[in-house]
Amino acid sequence: MGLATAPVALAVQQDTTAVGAWYTHPAWTALGIVTLVLLIVLISRVGRREPPNSGSG
Repeated sequence: MGLATAPVALAVQQDTTAVGAWYTHPAWTALGIVTLVLLIVLISRVGRREPPNSGSG
C-alpha cells in the first residue's frame, strides 16, 4: 500500500498596503463618517440649548 500525496500549491501574496491614498482605506472612511455624524449631532444639540436664566426671581 502506497501513500498518495496531494499536490502542494504555493500561493504568492502581493503586498498591496501602499496602493492608493490613505483616505481611500475603509477604516479612515468609516472614521470620517462617524466624526462627521458626531459633529452634526453636537452642533444640533448646541442649537437647541435653552437660553440661560436672566437672574430675576
